Amino acid sequence: MTYKKEGLDRMDVLFKLSYNLRRFQAAGWSLERWLAGILLLLGLLGLLRWLPGDGLSAGVAASAAVALLGLGRWAQRRDYVHFTADHAPPPSARAMLPMSELIPVSASGRFDVEGESQRFTELPAHYQSFEIREHVIIGRVRPARFLFIGRWPEQDIGMWYIFIRPRDLLSVTSGLLSHGRRSRLALRLVIARPEEEEKRNSLLSARHKRDSIEVVFLSFDHSEDRQRVWVDLLVDAPQAGQLVQKPK
Repeated sequence: MTYKKEGLDRMDVLFKLSYNLRRFQAAGWSLERWLAGILLLLGLLGLLRWLPGDGLSAGVAASAAVALLGLGRWAQRRDYVHFTADHAPPPSARAMLPMSELIPVSASGRFDVEGESQRFTELPAHYQSFEIREHVIIGRVRPARFLFIGRWPEQDIGMWYIFIRPRDLLSVTSGLLSHGRRSRLALRLVIARPEEEEKRNSLLSARHKRDSIEVVFLSFDHSEDRQRVWVDLLVDAPQAGQLVQKPK
């Protein structure tokens, strides 16, 4: 289910544009890099007075390049989305999904495959639970184009996965996720991911495991799908069902 915004949130639109400029490539460079390079080149030409406007054109072009890159870094830290919690209480019922059932979602977060990691935003995916009660989000990147010249990098095309163990699920919050012009019903998952950390000294090296906290967003076409995934996640992870109080 999507919700059309009463007023266009320009920041959400800019976040989506920034995501597309960063993800799509032309001749091995992201469109964001190409655009920033062109703006900096224009700034240099203006500084050398090869463009009209004295130094004004140089200042405008350089400012635009800085704004473009600054927006990109800020949007990236927020996964290019805006999530608004609705502070709904977690469902009291507990019902496991059949292992064979796949629920369509759009997922944002860090995906892995064969030792490689990539962050995707609102990637079409499916949610599934296994008999051992591990959950998986199966995303698929398909060939696509943006602004006629931008393409998905060839190495990104294919299947990507997010695996969630019940003991690693710290919290689940319902709300609305905005990406571009529309908002969708969503769940915000906070997950502890174990990672290996190598510590060295002059005599030996050792690997220690530490947890990093990550956020995964799942958005849904239908409220029933969100409810079923929410219930399934809490079956073996009751700690994630503690209601977060709305700040006063």
